[in-house]
Amino acid sequence: MGTHKNAAELVDKLAPDDAAADVLAAVPRLMKVTALTATSFALWEGANRTIGREKRVTHDAREIADGYRSDCAFIAVVRLALLLDSDAKTVSFQRVYRHLKRPEVVTALTRRVRAGSRLHIYPDVRSSARLFLQVYKRIDWKMHGRLLHFRNIGVAHLTLQEIKKRITYRELRSFVHLVTSMTEYLEPLAGGDPAFHKDEIADLSKRAATLWRIAFRAAHKARLRRIS
Repeated sequence: MGTHKNAAELVDKLAPDDAAADVLAAVPRLMKVTALTATSFALWEGANRTIGREKRVTHDAREIADGYRSDCAFIAVVRLALLLDSDAKTVSFQRVYRHLKRPEVVTALTRRVRAGSRLHIYPDVRSSARLFLQVYKRIDWKMHGRLLHFRNIGVAHLTLQEIKKRITYRELRSFVHLVTSMTEYLEPLAGGDPAFHKDEIADLSKRAATLWRIAFRAAHKARLRRIS
C-alpha cells in the first residue's frame, strides 16, 4: 500500500507539461486495450444470447461454445481490471484521471495538442477532459471491488480461497460501456487513432450471435444426417 501511495503522490506532483505528456502517451494504449476489452465482451455476449435462445444445439456444439464464451468473459474481466488499475505506476484510467482533474494540466495539454496539430480546427481539449471526468465519476467502486475479487480469486490467481463476490452480466456490460465512453471522449488526444464506440459493441455482438446460430444449426443438421 505504501508503494502505491508513494507512486500516486509522485504522479500528482508531476509538472503540468510532464503530466500532459504522460496523458498523451497513455491514451493510445488505453484506447487499444479498451477496444480489445469491448471485443471480448461483444463476442461473449453474442455466444451467450445465442446459446440461451437456440433450441437446436448439439451437446458437442454447446460444449465448445461454453468454453469459448467463458474464456471471452474471463479475458474481458482481466482487461477491465487492468484499465481501472489503481497502481499509479501503471497505465490506467485512474492515472489519466489524476492528471485531468488538475486544471493546470488541462491547460498544458491544450497547448501541446494545438502545437502538434496540423489542422486549422483544433480539438476542444477542455471539453474532452470535462466529459471524461464526468464519466469517470460514475464508476461504482463497490462494483469494482467485486470485479477485482472475482478477477483475483476466480481468474488471475490459483488460491484455496472461495469466490465470495461476483459481478452480473448487466454489471459487466455497464463497465464495458463506461470504459468505452471514456475512450470516446479521449479520442481527440489519441493523435488520430479512432476509438472503439458503443454501437460497434452492439454490431459485433449481433454478428457473433448470427455466426453461432449458423454453426449450431449446421451441427444439428449434421447430427440428423448421421442418425438417419
